[in-house]
Amino acid sequence: MAAFRETYSELHELRSLAPTVNILALTATATSSTRETITEVLLMKDSHVISESPSKTNIAYSVLYMGNDKPIEYYFQWLVDEITEKIKATRTILFIVKQ
Repeated sequence: MAAFRETYSELHELRSLAPTVNILALTATATSSTRETITEVLLMKDSHVISESPSKTNIAYSVLYMGNDKPIEYYFQWLVDEITEKIKATRTILFIVKQ
């Protein structure tokens, strides 16, 4: 597994504390090889895998540059308008990184 998942490889130790408890593993980006590794590391026998394509027509991912020349409200006015006008706002997740 990748280095940032190193601590996840120790999760199998939970089996010694509760060997009969079911384990649910969720991931959004795992390859087939990574999914196999996860089931092996977590000691998941007879696991049931549900896999779907990450390509969804109703989901969009955008990265936009926001300059420092305008207030942050300027960039998100469209969202404020949708919410305040009580129009059904689409589900939106915003990650804002200030530098």
